[in-house]
Formats: sequence, structure tokens, C-alpha cells
Amino acid sequence: MRVMPAMLDAFERSFQDPSVLDLIHSGRKFDVTVVMAIAGEITHYVPYRLNSTMVTFFAQQNSLSFQDWSVGQPHNPAYMTFIGMPF
Repeated sequence: MRVMPAMLDAFERSFQDPSVLDLIHSGRKFDVTVVMAIAGEITHYVPYRLNSTMVTFFAQQNSLSFQDWSVGQPHNPAYMTFIGMPF
């Protein structure tokens, strides 16, 4: 897949950005951090570093196992739609 190297490159560039580094290393506390549950565990790192509650957001009408795991909901392909499938 060509998506994964591009995604990893985007994450690497974002964590090299001075404003992101300042935020992560500032020691500031936040109540909530909203992340997209699209990249697995990397989206869990930022709320952990900011000592905040993670709120996942992804406006799709289907289900991927790692996204379900991220938000703590069951993943049962017998009744949940799967990305790329017509049913």
C-alpha cells in the first residue's frame, strides 16, 4: 500500500513542526483532546502527553477494527459495515 508511507511521512513532519513540539513539551494540561481514529496508536500519544481525555472523531458510516478498538466499541462484521464493501 502506498498510503502507509505517506501517512507515516505526514506524522513525522507534523511531530517535527516547532508549534507541535512546543505544545507537547510545554507541560500544559488540557481537559480533552479530539483526535481522528484513523492512524491507530499514534493518535493516542498526543492526549497521553497532554494528560487529557481522548475523544475520537471520524465521520464515516462504516467500521474498521482498529477504530472500534480505539473507541471501545465491539467489532462484529456480522452486523457492521466494512469500508469498501457494499453491504
